[in-house]
Amino acid sequence: MRIDFVLTWKKVALATLAAIFAALAISFSGLISIAASSGHFAVTRWFLGWTMENAVETQSVLVRIPKDLDLDDPALIQRAAGHFATGCAACHGGPGVPQSPVVEEMTPAPPRLEEALGDWSNEELFWIVKHGIKYSGMPAWPTQARDDEVWAQVAFLRALPSMDAETYAELALGGARGQDRLEAGGETTAALDGIFQNALDDCARCHSRDGLGRGEGATEDAFPVIAGQPEPYLFATLQAFAFGIRHSGFMQPPAKRYDEAMLARLAQWYSTQPPAGPAVA
Repeated sequence: MRIDFVLTWKKVALATLAAIFAALAISFSGLISIAASSGHFAVTRWFLGWTMENAVETQSVLVRIPKDLDLDDPALIQRAAGHFATGCAACHGGPGVPQSPVVEEMTPAPPRLEEALGDWSNEELFWIVKHGIKYSGMPAWPTQARDDEVWAQVAFLRALPSMDAETYAELALGGARGQDRLEAGGETTAALDGIFQNALDDCARCHSRDGLGRGEGATEDAFPVIAGQPEPYLFATLQAFAFGIRHSGFMQPPAKRYDEAMLARLAQWYSTQPPAGPAVA
């Protein structure tokens, strides 16, 4: 038996409409699983990953590493460490910091960066950190106007695989040097209420509790000295960061986390700390 089939534009149009209708009907039915608990089929996981990798490779082509940038610069690495602890480690973990079981149930689950960083070039890492990845839980940088901060984060990420837990904790969670200096001067933070202690800890990851900045030696200039700055200036600066008037992916998240009353307390605290020398935040 012979069946003749003639393809016409009308048949193509009808087939296209039927395919669209079928897709809409399936979507409308609600039968497609969107549950993170179900995961992806292996072929779906491969296809999405392959598409993402191709997109990052292509769209990072125009990224150029600044000529005067040294990604091994200890000050650059230190500058991004605190942001990694508060903005990245919650999903990706870190040396000595396991990923949460909650995060591991995401689809797709965030990778351990120590294991995944080798798959990307510096330019590709810059693009991912700056722009994020849709539908993956990976956010963009809080501002698109601070490439210098993004490069600092790339520098930290490049150093991450070689860090042990102690090194990571000192870089990303430290601030003890500032506490030691406070106690040496006869000052203590023990009497401060818990909420203010938490807010001060957020600041201390970069600026230390005494406002003289984290780091020693090669990392001494990683952060500006804010100790002794005028209280109105510090308060206005924190507000500007919180409202996005002044751009910084490092400063906006912690500044926006607290209300004006807490920002005022932080400004008052740092304005009363003895300055080591002139500096502008």
